[in-house]
Amino acid sequence: MLLKYAVCTTRVPAYAVTRQLSTIASRSALHVPKAAAYGLFQRLAVPAAKFYTTAGAAAEVKSEEAKPKAARKTAEKKAPKKAPKKKKAVKAAPKRIKKPVDMPHGPMSPYNVFFLKYRAEHPEETNNIKAPECARLVSQAFKQLSTAELEELKKEAKERSIETKKKLAEFALKLGPAGVALENKRRQQRAKKLNLAHTVYLQDPFKPKYGALSGPTVFLAETVKLPEYANLPISERFKTVAAIYKSLSEDQKLPYVNRALANREKYHAEKQAYEKLLKEDQTSSAAR
Repeated sequence: MLLKYAVCTTRVPAYAVTRQLSTIASRSALHVPKAAAYGLFQRLAVPAAKFYTTAGAAAEVKSEEAKPKAARKTAEKKAPKKAPKKKKAVKAAPKRIKKPVDMPHGPMSPYNVFFLKYRAEHPEETNNIKAPECARLVSQAFKQLSTAELEELKKEAKERSIETKKKLAEFALKLGPAGVALENKRRQQRAKKLNLAHTVYLQDPFKPKYGALSGPTVFLAETVKLPEYANLPISERFKTVAAIYKSLSEDQKLPYVNRALANREKYHAEKQAYEKLLKEDQTSSAAR
């Protein structure tokens, strides 16, 4: 009861009062009567309050409270440390390949031809506006064209595409095999960056063509071009020719198989020569 009263009155922790009480009892070894309760309270509560409001007492309380934390820290120290996670190697971005100088434009569509014509015929409307507005204006005019006008644009686009293909072939010869490979790599990077579903690559005139390298393909390439199959649709044409080849005997198939073997040997020889030429061109272009 005395202990509870001392704690409630002085706002001193219970273990502080009990510590003082045990100290006095051990020193005097006397029974404390009820009459001396007030004096005992003064002897217990006041020194305990003074002691536990000083800096030293605060440190003691702190050490008492920190005991379980210290034990936890030692346990944590004893526990084996986890190996640090390895950082993922960040891939360096590929070098941007520049477009070759004076490279001709690719084949044009009917819309491209109409776009150039419309801008040339309506300079006042298209020159003083931004590109998105200009494209919107031209597309609206393109949608209003008649079927006859569209046919004329298709013919003109076809003629222009033939000219541009000739210019691109001449330009590829000028670039060389290393330059063509570099340009195709640039187009591949661009298509990947812009998430393009389809991209047109520059044809390499130095690279050997992968021709008919088996008996059925040799027979197909020779038979499909015959005039008797010219009027049939492509799918039916190939089906009929394939059925004819299956009906042939082994002796009849033998000439086509021999021609395919000769084509295969020729292709491999040309491929090795091309790879050698490509390496030489790459080393010479790197030395420039």
